[in-house]
Amino acid sequence: MSKINTLTLNNSKMKQFRTFFIALALTIGATAFTNAQTKISHIASQELVESMPAFKEAQAQLEKLQKTYDAE
Repeated sequence: MSKINTLTLNNSKMKQFRTFFIALALTIGATAFTNAQTKISHIASQELVESMPAFKEAQAQLEKLQKTYDAE
């Protein structure tokens, strides 16, 4: 009887270990996949905004409005 209990206990521990190992492998795999998909870039946002035609038009309108207020 004790031999059956020992086998059952060992089998239960093996199932827990297998479940833990599979969960660990999936976690590591998902982390590696996520890190591989991360792309970081830098952009000179000030240069980008200044090169936009709408920015240039808005800047001209603001300067014109400023001259109007300065004249008053």
